[in-house]
Amino acid sequence: MDITIVNSISNFKKSIDIIKADITRNTEEINIISGYLENAEDETKSDTIIKQLYEKDTFTKLENSDMPIFLKYFVDGTVESYFWGYERKTGFPVVLAQIGVGILTFHEKKMHYKNTDYILNYYFKLKFLSKSIKPVNHVSIYKIEKEDIDTYDRNEIAGKIKSEMHNFELEKILSLVSNQNMNNHELIILDGTLQNEKFHANFEKLKGIKIIGVSKHFSKKVKIENHSYISSYLISNNNRFKAGVRTPIFNLDNKILLWYLRLYDKGLKDPLEGIIKIEIPYNDEIKDFPEVQIISLANSISVELLKFRCPNIYPDKRWSVHLYPVYLTEKYIKNKLIPKYYFL
Repeated sequence: MDITIVNSISNFKKSIDIIKADITRNTEEINIISGYLENAEDETKSDTIIKQLYEKDTFTKLENSDMPIFLKYFVDGTVESYFWGYERKTGFPVVLAQIGVGILTFHEKKMHYKNTDYILNYYFKLKFLSKSIKPVNHVSIYKIEKEDIDTYDRNEIAGKIKSEMHNFELEKILSLVSNQNMNNHELIILDGTLQNEKFHANFEKLKGIKIIGVSKHFSKKVKIENHSYISSYLISNNNRFKAGVRTPIFNLDNKILLWYLRLYDKGLKDPLEGIIKIEIPYNDEIKDFPEVQIISLANSISVELLKFRCPNIYPDKRWSVHLYPVYLTEKYIKNKLIPKYYFL
């Protein structure tokens, strides 16, 4: 543990004039913010319309990979957030967040951790920045402004933290692509969605596919053109949508291709459990692919992802939608973060 960072946290906390929350409330606030982040992997807006890419594409039982696909890197970001109380002058909440990003490499049937980095950010929701609050080493200050200073929303802070995590993930992914001389068959798996404007802006730098977004949680209120919501669509096709089956491929805003893959169909409490959402960039290079090649690509990616559903992580509540390399990366990052008791 870097003692200078621990000292920075301590000195920073002492420098802020806050009304401290009691431990019970403090823990509750931590759970609210962390829970929001953990379950917000899909940023698709409600009533977004997706279009089926090919009319003849349908629910497909996956057999063998048609293309030489190698899922080499697994990237995962994680956040630990800590609510300290309320700034005395404005009454707004004070939050410190650790943001970590880890990369696991799969090579010659062995997994090892490439690197792990983390940053500390301080989030303060207010109209103006109090003179008593000053940055210290290792801690970045973010001001979240709002016109109506009589109200505040912790989810706005959580949204800012999540945005910073996405930026950190993208930074590591672009560095990985530029430094590793990846061939066309080696892919990066990001735990989460690609529906981020900064990701869109960099899709052309990621020639070909290079990156796949895999979401354990997805919006149930996305609409399919000429159909109902995705949730109704998946449930009504439940008899065809078994383990090892993917849905048709959909087009989202001509920027992303996505489809849904069922990992498990047994031991579930809900018909929408056991399903992950897969996204790939729909950049100019992909748009030039013929239909048969894109379908073959979706099948091959899905076949390779299915291999990583084992070993199963039951009794973790996310067992039906977790990929094992992502699970390992998540655990590794969390073990590298500064322990919670230094912040409370």
